[in-house]
Amino acid sequence: MAAKSNTLVKRIEFLSPEGITLSALLTEKPNTSSNQVVILCHGFLSHSNSIIIRGLTSQLPYNICAIDFRGNGFSTGTTKYGNYLEEVVDLKNWVDHLREVLNFNVLGIIGHSKGSSVVLLYASKYNQVPLIVNIAARFNMTDLPMHRFTPEQLTELEVKGNIVWRRYQHNTEEKDFIVSQLDLTTKKNTDMSVVKNIDKERVRVLSVHGEKDTTIPVEEVSMYDRLMGPEPYHEVAIIKEATHFFRTPEELRELSKVIINWMNKNFNWAQDVLFN
Repeated sequence: MAAKSNTLVKRIEFLSPEGITLSALLTEKPNTSSNQVVILCHGFLSHSNSIIIRGLTSQLPYNICAIDFRGNGFSTGTTKYGNYLEEVVDLKNWVDHLREVLNFNVLGIIGHSKGSSVVLLYASKYNQVPLIVNIAARFNMTDLPMHRFTPEQLTELEVKGNIVWRRYQHNTEEKDFIVSQLDLTTKKNTDMSVVKNIDKERVRVLSVHGEKDTTIPVEEVSMYDRLMGPEPYHEVAIIKEATHFFRTPEELRELSKVIINWMNKNFNWAQDVLFN
């Protein structure tokens, strides 16, 4: 299909089978195949216009659909601390919508942090999209980051069963983000070892991690490599001096370069998977 001549950016929405309005920013770029798209998935309490998502959208040479998971950005519904599997449902709905309603071929999915764990869980279950990029996903969910809560919050959580942890921006308003004991248990029980179920004949994965990530230890990427490797099925890239959030222009340029090189290397293979 012919390439486009001008970049088009628009917000798109649809009502999911669960009754949630899911929102995304669709960027269609010139000099790209008009019917291929890459999905970007944001991290915890983030959105489709965050620094890393905005940076990747501008630098990657593909049509981009940057989605908002339920309760984040401009999507309705409620987000939770450990609702990875709910977000897998949102991602599956987006893949189906892009394919069946908007007539795109979904070439790849790129996730960051929590969103990356969601992408890997999605790939382990559906094996529908050939190129998967994991940016700084946590593997060991049993080691809950309880240091994020104050001693007072931990006491309240034990007594009441839930707390207002912090405020966060959802659409145009600030909302309370509530964390419950059930949320913590759900997160702790999320089993990332299911990535071993990813079909090596239909899916390849790139895992990228910042060398100086203090949020999710860089060592966690080796756990993914043991289950998904070796190359070409799984490739690991450690970016020197990079942190968890890839906020600086230098970090974003290096991250984009690594992703582009890997996707170019696997592009013909992915086309064969999509069309054969």
